[in-house]
Amino acid sequence: ITGLTTISSWTSIGANIWEAVVPGGLSTLNMVVINGVLTPMGRWPNANTANSGYATYESSVVNVSLTDLQLTASPNWTGGEVVFRRHNYTSDRAKITNHTGNTIAFSTYAGADMIPGYGYFVENHLSTLDQNGEWYYDPVTKKIKIYFTTTPPSIQVATLTNLVKLVFSSGTGVKSNITIKDISFKGCEGVMMNILWSNNLIVDNCNFSFAGINAIEYNCVNYLTIKNSTISDINMIGIQENASTVNTNVTIQNNVIRRIGINAGMISNAYGEGCSSIGVNVGSPNLLVKENVLDSIGYNGISLKANRNNQIVRKNIITNFCSVKNEGGAIYNSGLRGDPAASNIIIDSNFISKGVGALGGTTDIYNKRASAIFMDATSYGVNILNNTIFDTWDGIGISQAQNIVIKGNTIYNTGNSQPKLNLFSTALLILDAVDGYQHVRANTITNNIFFSKYPDQLMYYQTDRYNGVGSAGVIDYNYYANPWTDFPTHRTNTTAASVINLYSLKMWQSAFPVYDVHSKGSPVSFPLNTVTTTGANKSTNETFNSNTTGWVASSSPVVHTLTWDNTSQITGTGSAKLTSSVSGTNFTSFYNVIGAVDAAKKYVLRFKTKASKLGTFNTYLQQWNGSYAIITSAQSGTIGTDIEQHEIIFSGEHSTQTNAAVFIQFSQNASDVYIDDVQFYEA
Repeated sequence: ITGLTTISSWTSIGANIWEAVVPGGLSTLNMVVINGVLTPMGRWPNANTANSGYATYESSVVNVSLTDLQLTASPNWTGGEVVFRRHNYTSDRAKITNHTGNTIAFSTYAGADMIPGYGYFVENHLSTLDQNGEWYYDPVTKKIKIYFTTTPPSIQVATLTNLVKLVFSSGTGVKSNITIKDISFKGCEGVMMNILWSNNLIVDNCNFSFAGINAIEYNCVNYLTIKNSTISDINMIGIQENASTVNTNVTIQNNVIRRIGINAGMISNAYGEGCSSIGVNVGSPNLLVKENVLDSIGYNGISLKANRNNQIVRKNIITNFCSVKNEGGAIYNSGLRGDPAASNIIIDSNFISKGVGALGGTTDIYNKRASAIFMDATSYGVNILNNTIFDTWDGIGISQAQNIVIKGNTIYNTGNSQPKLNLFSTALLILDAVDGYQHVRANTITNNIFFSKYPDQLMYYQTDRYNGVGSAGVIDYNYYANPWTDFPTHRTNTTAASVINLYSLKMWQSAFPVYDVHSKGSPVSFPLNTVTTTGANKSTNETFNSNTTGWVASSSPVVHTLTWDNTSQITGTGSAKLTSSVSGTNFTSFYNVIGAVDAAKKYVLRFKTKASKLGTFNTYLQQWNGSYAIITSAQSGTIGTDIEQHEIIFSGEHSTQTNAAVFIQFSQNASDVYIDDVQFYEA
């Protein structure tokens, strides 16, 4: 059953643009298929240009206009459409009512705020056509215009709005016991299958492809089963549930759902903020979403709209998600949002990988904001069990959430720590940063494996402005396995976003004795690098045999003393001793001028420490003339009460300098730190 019409007769109108009448053409056209591929309409800027094809607006009047200071008056985009990102999780699409100078006015609904510096593009206008396959539809003449440098191939367009309407009425009009089986549905402008007021309806072994809006949409159903079917190439949502409070006993099982909402210009906020580019958008009680495969989803793979009793999401495979919008997840729960608490919500044994991240058109050009599983603000009572997660930006995230159980999950190759960019992602993300919501309490996080592929991957990140870091719940029997290094495993923001604390597992256990008592680090360890040095040691007085000459310490305000120590704390020849008199979040610097450094060369810093308390250090290179600029990111590590050997590589980031210094900043911890055998070599 198809709603596609083939167009094979084209007329050239010049400049590589061809046109044809669409027989039975509708007032809109959102579905064009070229050589079997869903093809979005033409756009300016093109999708393959900088910033993923988004121009930037510097200011806006919300829901009225946007202003781009680089936009020119010609071509005039009046009559086309503007697609713009409002937030990481929201894109909108609106008719352009006027274009004057560098301002585009449009007509849209009252959605969220617009963020200056975010992106937009123009579509559905003849002047956007400049690449093969780009098209534009004139709803007045019912003609499609398309750009091709040769005669266009046969092209299919949608000329039916819906293919199946099972729309009945409440009471006696409810229809029951209908089975739709072994049918292929192909091509429509709107919703392919619309179901309203039905009991015991089964959709089995069907194929749904090329829907202009959604594949399947339902409301007011009881015992609906969608199984063994394929859903692909859908502009908005694969399976959409409306009015989740009046649906119950829905089963979605063993379906393959691919390429949903992956064209930014073909989506809108028609179903509410953030409700587009979703594979399965559901949320009713007595829900089972099981054994489905979801691949290439523009936003959330499976989205639970609100907490309802007895929701089970189990054994699904989800990959390549959040490619068009951010701040979502392969499995996403919107939270209670004022609804009463629910029970028996289970996310179990799912296999999740490759959160793509949609950076184009945002100001977060490094932060992909794609979680494998994300429990949004005020989620409550969700059991996240035995899931396997890899190659995503964040692993499991919970926000302002309570009574969440996170147990038996394996999370690999997630997280990132780049302090110079203030950029952090993590295997486990706990957010408590917005007032007016409940705070993070009474959660259980046990028996999980957090496994880093790279040394700079963070495993646990809790942001908290309400003094709840020590009150998150039960955290124990986890593995924090980074075979390259022990730091950092944990990061927190306490009382304010600007107060950052970094911890190794030992430091975390010491700072919060109620947490991770039985948890362990990596069961094995490997050297991070194999290093061969060349030339002479650029660090002076490396062994501190009789003094600390060549090394300087500084703190502001001054809370330190630097002395030479001969008590054989590290070796038998003496060491530098740095004593801080206060505890705090600041650092005391210990530095040495090392001379010239070359941007084309690598360097290795080695030193040994022993401290009276657990602590941390940052180390970096700094220009030692001119503006005294810091020329590398800060690399971090831990110090402890045992003798520890440290090795830091500076590679590919520093600039060439005629004179530079190496800084080692030790945490001010009201402690003594002994330093010895400092080496700085070309390597």
